[in-house]
Amino acid sequence: MGERGFVVQSCVFYGLMGLIALAWGSAYGDVSRWLGPPALESTLIDAALGASLGLVIVALSHLLERWSTAMQALSTELSSLIPPLSRTSITLVAVLSALGEELLFRGAMQDAWGFWPTVALFAVVHGLFIRRLWLWMVFAAVTGLGLGAVAAWSQGLLGVVLAHFTINYFNLGHMSRPRPEVLAAI
Repeated sequence: MGERGFVVQSCVFYGLMGLIALAWGSAYGDVSRWLGPPALESTLIDAALGASLGLVIVALSHLLERWSTAMQALSTELSSLIPPLSRTSITLVAVLSALGEELLFRGAMQDAWGFWPTVALFAVVHGLFIRRLWLWMVFAAVTGLGLGAVAAWSQGLLGVVLAHFTINYFNLGHMSRPRPEVLAAI
């Protein structure tokens, strides 16, 4: 699949995820709470916390990839699924995935089901119990713990959306670069 197909599929998938989250949240709760406190100071703190969490997770993933053969294998596996992407496509997919996933997981699900079930489902969805993706499930569980804690603490989704955007933006950029080991696997 080329860049255009990847972006279109991402837009449809994450757009539907966001719509489902908004419908679910509207039916069973108050989605305006997802915006967080209206105070500028709280908004800036949430934004800084989210961006910082995202950068820490990105740095951790890159360090682990450098030191762990299992993480290198996972990166190669995921890279084989992602075509080379322009910065515009990376940004669009990172924005949509962050909004769609966080509206659903930290918005609708964490509100309805609580912290731990949401973390568990977030991890499972990222690996689907596929043996070669086990490390991605573990990494998603740890990431889900951080995102869920920030959402619970901040009482809004701005911080987690920014964290998720940061993670996806940098990791999509990293994984969508043509790499010799990925080209050899195709």
